[in-house]
Formats: sequence, structure tokens, C-alpha cells
Amino acid sequence: MKKKVLSLHFSSSSDSDSYTYSNEHNKFEEEKVVPVKYPPKKAKSQKNVAFSHDSSSPNIFNSNNITKSANNDQNSDDENMKQNSPETKETNNNPNYMNYFCSRTSRAHIQSKLLFKFRQNNENLLFAKSKGVITNQVFIASYEDIHIKKKKYEFVLNISHHRHHYVLKNAKDDKELMIIDISTDYGTEYGPRKYEINWPEDHLKHLSRIPTKNQNGEWCLKFGGKFVIKSLKNCIILDENVKPSIIVRKVSKETLEVEVIRNYKPIFLFALALSSFICPD
Repeated sequence: MKKKVLSLHFSSSSDSDSYTYSNEHNKFEEEKVVPVKYPPKKAKSQKNVAFSHDSSSPNIFNSNNITKSANNDQNSDDENMKQNSPETKETNNNPNYMNYFCSRTSRAHIQSKLLFKFRQNNENLLFAKSKGVITNQVFIASYEDIHIKKKKYEFVLNISHHRHHYVLKNAKDDKELMIIDISTDYGTEYGPRKYEINWPEDHLKHLSRIPTKNQNGEWCLKFGGKFVIKSLKNCIILDENVKPSIIVRKVSKETLEVEVIRNYKPIFLFALALSSFICPD
């Protein structure tokens, strides 16, 4: 049996969770290990057919979701996300593009409560509170006055498997809304995070893009020239058509930016950002 080799490249910054990522447009080596099978792409005859989740996945997307034509050119999707970055959003004016920010308030003691906020522009949309840095539950609401003992909250994010498995539930009926699994196992070595996101009620799955290795053996993700702090929290989530749909970038010590080109309900984006903050590796 071959031993797994831990092959991680950390930055010299004070952020101890940093991998060496790159946003430069260099040519990378072909990936040697790709253990995740992505959903099959649409047939060529369907590549120009618009898709809409207004009715097919009403629990995931807002009802005013804008349809967008599928395109089999992955580079076109990357360029689309680049053109719709915050720096060019006003001039491009693509109604599909939205960006959010998730911020964390750290406390000095490991058992102190952690507070999270999820906002768009200057409007706070959602709030979350955990019982400590190492926790098995995060409590979420659309109001800031969350009270755990009084059960004053709207959603619960249950955490297990050493903080690699997350289940978002409705606090009222305990219904499972979203499941997030995070893994770093690449078969013969460990590497950057891989995300698998499932929405049980709508039978929909998203997977993260697997980073590639450059000539120096460093794991790399390309973010189209956008500002990003090197961190294992960074990820690109691909939708059921294997197209970039959600991008999570670390933009400050305690802040993640979440960019989307489809109208996901904010609670699901917040849950993803929370898992990114809480996962230990």
C-alpha cells in the first residue's frame, strides 16, 4: 500500500491556512490526480438552450432568477466572471452578476462565541452565531439578536466529521436544505479543499473546480486577475453544467467575497461561506 504524501505549499503570511494559489494566466501542467467525476455536460445539440431554475429548483434560486445560455467553452465562463468583477460591474451591467461579503468577528478565547455577517452592498442580509471556534452547530437568522438558549434563530448549520461535513436545516421543521462535504484527500496525497454541495429536495449537486499544479508543484486556481489573498478558503464552485457559478475569495483577514452569476438564495451562499471559515484544513 502506497503512503499518502502531504504536499502542501504554505505562504509566509500570518494566515496559517494559506496554500500557494495563483491568479496569473500561466500554462500549468496537466493534473495528475482527478478523483472527482463531474456531472456530464449537455449534449452539443443543447449547448445553446437556455436553462432556468425558476420552476425546476424553486428552493435554491430566487423566483426572479435570470436565465443564462449554457456555453461549453469553459474559458468563456471564466471571462464572464472576470468581466462581471466588482471593478467592471457598473460598465458591464450584467443582471446575472451579484457579489456578497461574509465577515467573521473573532474572539480571544477558544470557547467564546463567533459572530458572522452576510451582506450585499451595505445591507446586512443574514447573521450567524456559533458557541466557539470548535463547534458542532452554527445558528443563523435574518436578524442580529440571535439567542441560542431561547432558540431564537431560523436556521441551523450542523457540523460533523471533524468539521468537514455540514448540513443546513430549517429550525422550524428540521428539514435538510443543503449538505456540504469538504475533502482534501487526493488518493496518493493531500491537497486543497474539494467541495461537494447537495440540495436534497431538488436533487441538485455542485462540485468545486480541482486546482492544478504548476511546474513548481504548487496547487493553483485562476481567478481572472481579481484580488485574492492566498488561502485554502478560496474556491470555484461549478454548477450542474460544469460551469463556474460561485466563486469564494478571501479578500481580508476576516472577510470572504462570494460572487455568483445565478440568483441563489442568500442562505445557501452564507452556509457555503460559513463552512469555508470553519473547516480546519
